[in-house]
Amino acid sequence: MKKELTRRSFLKLAGAGALAVAMSGSLTGCDVIDNLKDMDSVSAAIGDVKFMMSASAWTNGVGGQENDVTYQPTCEIRNNSKKAVTYGGIGSNCEVIITGVLTDKNGKEYPMTYVGENGSAPAGEKYEVKDFKLVAVGKGLYMEGCKVVTTFAYNGKKAVFTDCDGGDFTSKVE
Repeated sequence: MKKELTRRSFLKLAGAGALAVAMSGSLTGCDVIDNLKDMDSVSAAIGDVKFMMSASAWTNGVGGQENDVTYQPTCEIRNNSKKAVTYGGIGSNCEVIITGVLTDKNGKEYPMTYVGENGSAPAGEKYEVKDFKLVAVGKGLYMEGCKVVTTFAYNGKKAVFTDCDGGDFTSKVE
């Protein structure tokens, strides 16, 4: 049995095909919207996990004869993987290990310790690390003219953020 394709049925099929192609394009547009939401942050991605930092606050506190510098940026994790990702400081046995180094205006480096709470970034979500805090301690240490390098070690790679006193952020993946 021979079936003919009329002009009308051809146009219906072509229209349905064009609609299907257009809809598949709009589904991939979700990434574009997520990227627009992240534009106010500096970011570095390792696989399906993107680390973002912005708007830092620096404070000095005196403890005995040593000064400490506390560094508190806005830190967010966009976890596009299929499972939650844990984060914490050295010795926490988390998947993401957070460390830092403060360089003073004379070029001397001080290790920074992550003192925020360990946590977990849920799968498929953008998550703000609400208590993100790095602390460096050293005699005569002041925040003026300092630079902080924050590192997120994950899956054998590092997302590295550099923040100079004044708020200039850069990022890279090593």
